[in-house]
Amino acid sequence: MRLCKAFLMVALVLAATCSPGRSADLPTVRVVTVPIEGAADVYYAADHGFFRDAGLDVQVDTIAAGQNIVAAVAGGSYDAGISTTIAIALARQRGVPIRIISGATMHVSSATTDLLMVAQSSSYRRARDLNGKTVAVTGLGNVPYLATLVWLGKNGATTSTIKFVELPYPAMPAALETGRVDAAMMAEPYISTSKSFARVLANAYDAIAPRFLLGGWFSSDSWIQMHPDAARRFAEGLRKAHEWGATHPQETAEILVAHTRIAPDAIAHMVRATFGSTPDPKLIQPVLDAALAAGMLPRPVAAGDLIWNP
Repeated sequence: MRLCKAFLMVALVLAATCSPGRSADLPTVRVVTVPIEGAADVYYAADHGFFRDAGLDVQVDTIAAGQNIVAAVAGGSYDAGISTTIAIALARQRGVPIRIISGATMHVSSATTDLLMVAQSSSYRRARDLNGKTVAVTGLGNVPYLATLVWLGKNGATTSTIKFVELPYPAMPAALETGRVDAAMMAEPYISTSKSFARVLANAYDAIAPRFLLGGWFSSDSWIQMHPDAARRFAEGLRKAHEWGATHPQETAEILVAHTRIAPDAIAHMVRATFGSTPDPKLIQPVLDAALAAGMLPRPVAAGDLIWNP
């Protein structure tokens, strides 16, 4: 009897440790992201079980400095990460072998989450009103800066006279309110939380296109070659998270609160991000062409060359 019980205990232990639902039995994908809504789709997929349903154990790390993600993934510290299409294109032109495996956040004209803002008390109404002024952007090599530059140039401003300064999004409202900058390319939730003293000057992203892919989830060519099935499953988990998130704002808001510093009240009032799963070259090429014209890319890039096709 004791021997039978011993065999039974062993069987139960083996059944528990070998069950298909346990993460120890699933391929692990190490992912790095930043704590903003535009990169929150990976939180949705992880927390709501879409990655597990796709047969992956995805481990997500969050860092504050998004500009370090390309180097971290290319160097093998992580298997996948998120970045802008411009950063990915520039990295490949510099010989860094990375490629987009899934789309991420998108600009959609009717529901944009990025706007060029000025103080309500200012007299600025047109692009040329900013000649000789100071404009805040998050960086001088990213999409917000590019969109601001393109909009100003297309609408009569002399961009060579405008001083661009780099500020993180959380610092922009105070800089605008106190007059340290004359305009700021702001993002949600700071657009919504600044309405008492700021107003919209332009939907600058529309100067590039009314609809385009802002960023993508990418990996190194070597990791994709070694783990094509995991890359495909990772993209599938994100696709399901995008579809679910589009119709579950309350649930995604709760996940955002858990993983970012965005306050629940701000989430309730801000325009929510739009995600695009398929990295369609037609949704990427307008950004690359604009970046080339602005001198941000040294030579032309075909969007299709940035995308992994399983």
